[in-house]
Amino acid sequence: MNEIALAGMTVLLAEDEEINTEVAVNILEDEGLRVTAVRDGLEAVKCYKARSFDIVLMDIMMPMMNGYLAVVEIRKFEKFERRTPAIIIAMSALSDLDERQKWLKNGIDGYVAKPIDWPGLFRKITHNAGGKRAAKPQAELLSCAIDYERFVRDMCNKNHELAVSLINKFVSSRVGELIKAAEEAVKGKDVKRLREVCHSMIGVSRSMCADSLARRASELRQLAIEGSWPAMPGIIETMRKCHDNIMRWWETRL
Repeated sequence: MNEIALAGMTVLLAEDEEINTEVAVNILEDEGLRVTAVRDGLEAVKCYKARSFDIVLMDIMMPMMNGYLAVVEIRKFEKFERRTPAIIIAMSALSDLDERQKWLKNGIDGYVAKPIDWPGLFRKITHNAGGKRAAKPQAELLSCAIDYERFVRDMCNKNHELAVSLINKFVSSRVGELIKAAEEAVKGKDVKRLREVCHSMIGVSRSMCADSLARRASELRQLAIEGSWPAMPGIIETMRKCHDNIMRWWETRL
């Protein structure tokens, strides 16, 4: 049952204890899950913003930013981005009932005590997974779509023929060209070129009312300024997915 429900799902594991992390990663990967592990709440939030995850396993007591604050930031980001909410399970050695109830009222889908009852954890995940997984494709499609009505009204003076022509060019060639250029700049660690590409993508995406893609480009430009190269491939991957979703959205409107 777990294998059918969980295989292929992505997990963000936030745990500051190295041994606990190693144990968890081994067990989760044995179930066919794809795991990314981070050491604190701040890193968890940054990683979640860079790419989407189906499941977040969040330790409560961590350095830099505790799990509670990290979940609050993640839920705010999901709402702002109109991203399908991840299944978030809190993990803690604390057994205080009031503490658990506080978590469950603030964006948490489930709670497991340490040491973790893994079959119980998998049951919690599968219980929450059905509806959220079914809703994810449509939600992603909507979150990455061009605001067509605004684009026609504000950018094309209500000229639908012009709007269709521009969107076709944007979707079929321009976005792909810019993403490829960004990827090449990242591989070459060419900060100047990467910032130029991001600037172009932000400008054209905003002009096309493709706000989600513009935000991805803004995040990539900020990472370029900070020199955070390890986080950049995740943003590139997210941009590609966003482009794919825009293409699928556009096909539904033609």
